[in-house]
Amino acid sequence: MESAHSRCIAWAKRHGARFAPDKYQLIHFTRRRRDPNGDTASTVHFNGQEIPTETTIRVLGVQVDTGLRWREHAQQAAQKGNTAFEALSCINASTWGPSMKRSRLLYTAVVRPAILYGSEVWGMRNNGNPPASSLIRPLKCLQNRCLRKVMGACKRTPTAALERESNVPPVDLHMEHKAMKGAIKTTDHPVTAKIKQVVDTVWTSLRRPAGGAPAKRRRSANPVLRPKTAGEGTRRQALIRVEEQAQRRPGGKPAGPLKALDRWLNLEWEQRWTRKAGRQKAATWETDWTFSAHQLYEGLPKYEATALFLLRTEVLGLNAWLASVGVPGVDKRCPSGWPAQTVRHILLFCPTHAESRAFYFQRAGRADLYGALSTPASAHQAARWLTASGLLGQFSLAQEIVKEDTSGPEGLAHLDEWTAVQGTERDHPPFGGSKFSKGRPLTGKSAHAWSDGVETTPSQQNACEAGLRVGFSFAKGASPS
Repeated sequence: MESAHSRCIAWAKRHGARFAPDKYQLIHFTRRRRDPNGDTASTVHFNGQEIPTETTIRVLGVQVDTGLRWREHAQQAAQKGNTAFEALSCINASTWGPSMKRSRLLYTAVVRPAILYGSEVWGMRNNGNPPASSLIRPLKCLQNRCLRKVMGACKRTPTAALERESNVPPVDLHMEHKAMKGAIKTTDHPVTAKIKQVVDTVWTSLRRPAGGAPAKRRRSANPVLRPKTAGEGTRRQALIRVEEQAQRRPGGKPAGPLKALDRWLNLEWEQRWTRKAGRQKAATWETDWTFSAHQLYEGLPKYEATALFLLRTEVLGLNAWLASVGVPGVDKRCPSGWPAQTVRHILLFCPTHAESRAFYFQRAGRADLYGALSTPASAHQAARWLTASGLLGQFSLAQEIVKEDTSGPEGLAHLDEWTAVQGTERDHPPFGGSKFSKGRPLTGKSAHAWSDGVETTPSQQNACEAGLRVGFSFAKGASPS
């Protein structure tokens, strides 16, 4: 190690660089639980400065531990993801915030890359298999929470339905897919060849005795082979996946390796979905896998997208579902007398909403439940009908905002008269009058004084008036012009 450090110092002198020994870090890689000789506690000295050993160091944003177990990095990734989730929660809720498309983009473009940074390295084992489930369980829970915010889902909504409706694959499949694509892309990279050369050199040196000369042994029928690195194992696993997908194609025609890995991801995800769906009858489970369900939410505001998602999953605050999960004091019967208040009942049969439902079906053009919730036009009408029906109280505020009159800032219709009156009654009146102007509006080209003695020009007064108008416009729900 000291010899390698000397070569680095020589390189730095040639190129005008300088290292900082106080920033050096030393770590010993081993998975042995016992260290009778104290090798893992040994330190090194460079230029008279001792470099202590560390159990975890940060290399290019990845937390590297002594056993390469990656638990510390996974914990830090989960903490970083929780912070991002809190930020996402500040701008997103079930009935307000960005649309489903933009909310999903925030997760896939900001949150997920942050928590899965470097997963090509720490997200796969040496044999090319995914990591232990305990390592990625916090990341699965984090994605589940984020997708609930994106889709406006209830806590009891199945994770598979969240992933399907938002078109976001499971975390473990995404990590494996990302690692295999990275391994394929770097197959012929010079760095990959250099890593293999160095690993072979280290392995050969470890197989030599302490004297340096190779030991004279009888030739073994099964020589000890160097274990695969994580990159080599992932690359081998990727090639197996590519070959499997080539055999599935008609005639066994090979396709590009990256496209083959995309098909593998889609097939694995579909198989999981099929097992999870079972015999469930909600629209989200009945939709054909080849149909992109997230397209149904295009063009809908957040509260209507949430309503459509609740209808498609049938996990919502209707009496039948509330009673099925054991909410106390809830009877599954519909107030109209029907034995169960379900999505099918309220959309097709409930006499309480017969008139509004007839208008909805007339505009939707579909009279069957699956068709009404699986085509964009009719699904949008179903979402609008649910939010306007009053069946779910969570949409009441959204309906009030929709029905509110935002035609103009009516509160400022008689601004001059109001300011004149207020200027004579208050010690600190608004811009329209002050104790210096005796209640008269501040007009003209000359500067006027506020009640606190600060002089203002007519342009400043106009800016203040414009600011108040914008504030009233936002209060009324209108956008500033």
